[in-house]
Amino acid sequence: MDAKRPQRCAKHGLLPCAVCRSAGGCSSAAPCRLLHQQNPQVPAILSQDDSKAARQIQLKPTSQTHTNDFHHIPQRRNALPPRRKNRIGPPTAMALRSRPNLLPNHQLIRPHLLWQRKQRPIQPSVAAFAGTVELTPDVFGYSYSSGGVRLRAAIAGHLNATFHLYASLEVEHVRVAAGATAVQCILAFALESPGETVLVPTPVYGRFELDFGNVMGVGVVYADTTPETCFLPDMVVEEFEAAVRKERERGVRVRAVMIVNPSNPLGRCYPRETLVAIMRFCGRYKIHLDSDEVYGLSEFRSSDEMPGFTSVLSIDPEGIIDPYLVHVEYGLAKDFASSGLRLGALVSRNAALHEAFSSVVRFHSPAGPSVAIAAAMFEDRVWHDAFIASSRRSIAGAYEFVTTMLREMGVGFVEANAGLFVYVDLSSWLPPPE
Repeated sequence: MDAKRPQRCAKHGLLPCAVCRSAGGCSSAAPCRLLHQQNPQVPAILSQDDSKAARQIQLKPTSQTHTNDFHHIPQRRNALPPRRKNRIGPPTAMALRSRPNLLPNHQLIRPHLLWQRKQRPIQPSVAAFAGTVELTPDVFGYSYSSGGVRLRAAIAGHLNATFHLYASLEVEHVRVAAGATAVQCILAFALESPGETVLVPTPVYGRFELDFGNVMGVGVVYADTTPETCFLPDMVVEEFEAAVRKERERGVRVRAVMIVNPSNPLGRCYPRETLVAIMRFCGRYKIHLDSDEVYGLSEFRSSDEMPGFTSVLSIDPEGIIDPYLVHVEYGLAKDFASSGLRLGALVSRNAALHEAFSSVVRFHSPAGPSVAIAAAMFEDRVWHDAFIASSRRSIAGAYEFVTTMLREMGVGFVEANAGLFVYVDLSSWLPPPE
């Protein structure tokens, strides 16, 4: 039987193991393990001397569609749309290291080491507060799957106090799961069917494909927006329209639009007029609008020209969109630096959606101690206000530190005023594509 040709590393296009590592790559990543499982005759470690010759091997495409270390899981149609081709070429870190004269003291390679000397850590204050919360025996037993009345009421009260809502939220408008990822997985179950899609503007957080696709086989389709056009009402709607037409031409239904506000990775807030335009678009097509607002309080002042945060729940939907089509995600991972609590919330006035949510949330139930700690965090408004103020100062200081360094090196970036991001442009630092 003919020996199978080894597969190239999915990340770098090179042969695995030593060759990958020499390229600053993936070490013992899954493609490398797969290579040696399928090809016992291939050495587990390729020497540097072998690397040049190894790259010349002509590889045949494999017929296997998906391999998992544990068992085979066939891909669903549209579950994970192919990522756009990366035209950058070599890994960014390699390109930067190859031009050290452009890097004063190599600061761009590991800026976090410099920031450690200046930062004001905020997670210890969360830990200190959690230590004061009384955990009664009942929190260690089975509890309500969707978070219980106390936490849901605390979240509703928190959003009423901070998001400037057009109408107050009640406890029945909130459901809780084990993180925002769990909320998105449940939304895929409740709002879409396998093969249907969610429309998102770009650039965007890259893991939504997994959140919506891994279990339910729901695809993600990307509107062709840029860091500039995604915040402009006419242009973002124009690209949304084009994306919906394209999906219809291939027989696929777009069920929802998802935005992240403030944006991940741009660190900017959607202007109110843009949110209204997106809501009108969703109302016209009768599709759901899911607004991920987990960075809603992580706002800081960097420029008077950039709009502050506006929640879609602060906009009266009358005459714009059916309020049952508008949903918000919230949680503690970002604004409260507490991703380890694993808590995410769905906020919606759609009772049917909550019923569907409750039918499957038992697979994503939050932990009792996390629920107790989170409820106390939302209820103690003195601690809450002090923490959010401290967090904003810390984020603003980190932003100033990073952007000052980028300006000194002549690296372009998108100005931000929210979230934890600085979206940089390193294209001029890299060699031209091959």
